[in-house]
Amino acid sequence: MEDIKKLQKAKSYLEMLARGVDPISGASIDNDSVVNNEQIQKCFLYVASVLEQMMQNNGKAPEIERSKFFLTIEQKSSIPISPKPINISSFVKSVNGVIDNAMIKPLQTVRVNNWLTKQGYLAVEEREVVKLERKRIVTERASEIGIFINEKVSKTTGEISDEIVLSDEAQKYILDNIDIIAK
Repeated sequence: MEDIKKLQKAKSYLEMLARGVDPISGASIDNDSVVNNEQIQKCFLYVASVLEQMMQNNGKAPEIERSKFFLTIEQKSSIPISPKPINISSFVKSVNGVIDNAMIKPLQTVRVNNWLTKQGYLAVEEREVVKLERKRIVTERASEIGIFINEKVSKTTGEISDEIVLSDEAQKYILDNIDIIAK
């Protein structure tokens, strides 16, 4: 109940500020004050409406639906390109590191893998071990953009396995096509 009272008070203060009134003294705020800027006032009213939703939801923040994955030009240019080959999931982690995960759905590694497969850089190989196993492999075309296989050794078991890695050129190529991949 205490939290609801705090939310009501904060909402009241924001609504007063949006009307150009000092919530403490009740006096009008000078017209040249930043508080009387129309965009600031709209912001105050928006936050007040969110607080109202919280009060109706027992003090809990309303669920915010995240947007589909996208990158701004600035975000795209801030993604570090590794000079050393890295695996696809590590590259996707660095891509997702520049977005606000609370507001935007992250890019999934499977989307990049599927797109690279559709473009002919990867293929799916089926083989029967104990059960049918599907595994992505590189195609001959993969070397055109710098996708290749590296052997990796498990730190825990010492087991050797193959991993698909991206050169810096492949990372740039994926980044250049990220909007298409994310669709």
